Amino acid sequence: MKFSKAERIIENITDHVQYGTLTLHYTLHYARRRTLAIHVETNGDVVVEAPEGVPLRKIRETVKAKGPWIQSQKREVTRLASPLPDREYVSGESYRYLGRQYRLKVMEADHNAVKLTRGILYLLVKNRENAALREQLMKDWYLQRAKKIFAERVQAVTPVANRAGIPEPSRLSVRRMTTRWGSCSKSGHVVLNTELVRAPKDCIDYVILHELCHLAIPRHNTDFYQLLTRVCPDWKSLRSKLNAIVELKL
Repeated sequence: MKFSKAERIIENITDHVQYGTLTLHYTLHYARRRTLAIHVETNGDVVVEAPEGVPLRKIRETVKAKGPWIQSQKREVTRLASPLPDREYVSGESYRYLGRQYRLKVMEADHNAVKLTRGILYLLVKNRENAALREQLMKDWYLQRAKKIFAERVQAVTPVANRAGIPEPSRLSVRRMTTRWGSCSKSGHVVLNTELVRAPKDCIDYVILHELCHLAIPRHNTDFYQLLTRVCPDWKSLRSKLNAIVELKL
């Protein structure tokens, strides 16, 4: 995990606690901060950030109390990190959408369409043998869903940003990007990666809030991360969760 200079890490300690029959290993960082935070990294490692002066006994008690949540997060990042094979857009393949995986079922029909019904992703095509058509239909479906979901999430999180003094974006666009989850221009134009629609909504909200923070503070400096923490306190764990799905960087 990378920490900003603002957090000024003071000491690293490797420790563990016993949780039932399991041993929870974690790395402890003492830092100049007010609250204790626990993160589960994309590789399953547990990282604890604690304010200076908090007794190790108190930290161990907190980690133990959070045992169920830590185990749940470990299972989640393992599930999200499972690699998916190259796409052929055929029945039986698994596709991620809003944090869940759905099985694809290709069916011949009198029209072309993609429908998500009762946990199954149906790809309806006039010609099942047309691989290029199957691929284009799926990409178009993801793009349209991304536009709809992202617009909804921007509307949902904008009041949070406004309360922190962050202006509203002037424009929202969606397109596929290979190295970033999102971007923000000086004019207030926010661009989000189509692939982000595969992630859970809380991860989408984090990326949107990250980009909205750039409307107030363009650079990734101390003030920026303080603002991001104000509007999205769990941003570090959400970033880890997001990057376990697809390794892109903000």
